[in-house]
Amino acid sequence: MKKKIYYFTAILLILLMVGAAFTGCKLRDDGKSGGDGIPSGGDETPDDSEPKKEYKPLIPTDDYDYEYVPPSGPVPMDTFRLNCGGGALRDLNGNEWEGDYTYDPGYYGRKVANVATYAVGGTNTEIPDLYKSIVYANPLEYIFDNIIPGIYKIKLYTAETHYPDGDANARTFSVFINGVLYEADICPSKIGGLRAAYEPEYVVEIGDEPLIITLRASVDFSLLAGIEITPATAEDLSPEIVLEIDPTDTLRINCGSNNYTDSSGILWESDRVYIKGSWGFSSDGTGIAPFTEIPFDGAVIDPQLYQLLRYAPDITYIIDHLIPGDYTVNFYLSDPHATSKGRRIFDILINGTVVADSIDLFDVGQSVPHIITSEFSVAEGRQTKISFIGHNSPDGNALINAIEILPK
Repeated sequence: MKKKIYYFTAILLILLMVGAAFTGCKLRDDGKSGGDGIPSGGDETPDDSEPKKEYKPLIPTDDYDYEYVPPSGPVPMDTFRLNCGGGALRDLNGNEWEGDYTYDPGYYGRKVANVATYAVGGTNTEIPDLYKSIVYANPLEYIFDNIIPGIYKIKLYTAETHYPDGDANARTFSVFINGVLYEADICPSKIGGLRAAYEPEYVVEIGDEPLIITLRASVDFSLLAGIEITPATAEDLSPEIVLEIDPTDTLRINCGSNNYTDSSGILWESDRVYIKGSWGFSSDGTGIAPFTEIPFDGAVIDPQLYQLLRYAPDITYIIDHLIPGDYTVNFYLSDPHATSKGRRIFDILINGTVVADSIDLFDVGQSVPHIITSEFSVAEGRQTKISFIGHNSPDGNALINAIEILPK
């Protein structure tokens, strides 16, 4: 009996010693830089981890609740704001910023990079909380597969989080967009000092290829806190920028979406921002809405034309390259929010003349495809403007799914 007690006691002591050894283990360091230029003061996240997809409000709100919903498929975009290394948030101007992800083909995201988070934000910026998370790597690369072709303003948000002003070893990097050098030898520490934001803007033409933003460091790591992609406005463009394309008498626009070949083998062109000499939408503040589960029946031809739309209180398409002559235009419309009469009312104008007024798609049914046809003429040397103007209704926005212009 004594031997059994002895053996039991010995085993118990061994187990206690092993437990104490594990308790004393240091599983990771404190996240501070060891002199190797890793941004200090934050908790580094390993390459393969993902930031929490959570709502992080920058302003108090009682009527906004962010819930992360993973995309069901690639949705074309012309406006995108990314919180590098962080979760979704809303800035003081009410703009929504998406949470960061590793790259997924067909969508967007970063290639291999490290993440650091901080208790304090940046200085010299309108969005200080954006700098509470950063990504760093060399090279540091983001890929966006679903940006609609057009001219864009790309704004990068960066700041020095490690090296003080005047440090001879301060990080230095250059910015490449689709392989083209846009700015060389950026040294955030020398520009503004520790934690001071540097937010350069570049005007970039994006075609059918992916948008690839690459930062290459000559000293230490490249670093980003945010990326903002918005359609370029007239103020952003040099007056010398002109895109000359061949005159035509036929144009089909898949509004808010990419190239689409319909059931008859006819190409509908990707939506785009207007450039002088070509065509595109010119209104600021337009948005794209995806509706991939519209309850169409089998009678609808090419339902894909109705599955995305462009909306805004005022949408204007400018067309510079139509051959002089007489034309027929078809407007493809479907309102997934037409749940009550008068919710959304808008007019369609061609060159300032109303061709369809007080359109209320509730009259044809929620999500029911509808085509409005009109006619117009183009004189030599004249551009064509097609506008969709929302009334002062509860929704307030006009919308358009597709535009088809054919010779009469």
